[in-house]
Amino acid sequence: MKDTIKTPEIAITWKKPSWWTEHVEGSWNKVKVEALADWKKVVASEKKIENKVDEQALAFGHGAREAYHKLEHWSGELENKLKADWKETTTEAESAWDKVSTTVKHGWERAVGTATVSVPKAKA
Repeated sequence: MKDTIKTPEIAITWKKPSWWTEHVEGSWNKVKVEALADWKKVVASEKKIENKVDEQALAFGHGAREAYHKLEHWSGELENKLKADWKETTTEAESAWDKVSTTVKHGWERAVGTATVSVPKAKA
């Protein structure tokens, strides 16, 4: 199933990445409400993308934690893999990744309990 989201800044058609399993779906559904509330606190003063895109980016980061469990820490290698995966899931991936990477990272870190609450810096 694909979702299409249009905002003044980005338009995204998102499908789940190839590594998204029923187990990941169940895991995400268990933490989704809390993860979204947590993220809204992080970006309360700086809203760059719509809530549905936030949800998809948090879900993507959460699911990626299981898909790339051997990579224990956020790194350039991991970000490159996730950026490539994100490109497969959206139609506006190049520009969109810059807008969602901080949210994806938060979802990743939150999945292992290492997320820190800090407002993302605006990207040019």
